Amino acid sequence: DDSVGYIYQKDKMSYPVVQADDNDKYLRHLINGNYNTAGTLFVDYRFEQGLEGRYSIIYGHNMDDGSMFASLTDYDKEEYYKEYPYFEVFIGENRYVYYVYAAAKVAENSDLFTFEMDDAEFLKIMSDIRAQNTYEMQPVQVTKDSHAIVLSTCIDYPRNYDYRYVVVLVRGKQLLDPSYNDKLPWLEKK
Repeated sequence: DDSVGYIYQKDKMSYPVVQADDNDKYLRHLINGNYNTAGTLFVDYRFEQGLEGRYSIIYGHNMDDGSMFASLTDYDKEEYYKEYPYFEVFIGENRYVYYVYAAAKVAENSDLFTFEMDDAEFLKIMSDIRAQNTYEMQPVQVTKDSHAIVLSTCIDYPRNYDYRYVVVLVRGKQLLDPSYNDKLPWLEKK
């Protein structure tokens, strides 16, 4: 019941995304409710529109075995970005390309972790994070009507809880492939 989407990146990531009434429920539990240290990728509960809104944050663990959001920190290398410049995000029955817009180590109290913002604040946050890129990324236009998802994970070992590694995605086009729904077991066929 808490499922709000699915995130996919070829050879790297294929996970359901959930949202609960708090940020603790899926921190150490799988989507089926079983306890697991990897938890489940989840949208911060403070985003009332979930992934449907203009802006949201998905949290995931940086697992030592390379699972969950461990690959996000590889975006500090330009070669990795060139190989993986986008994600696919499924929201309901819609499938979108989300382009990597920015990747950076940010403080835990960064403006990125804002839950309510007007158009001007949204555009400033997006501009500020883009300026933190350490290499040039493909041009991605951001307007007040853009949709952005922040992927956030812990960094360093032992874990440094004062900072997070974030990859900011901006929605591109909707992918239309009528036969693709046959491959999505979480969608009921009509």
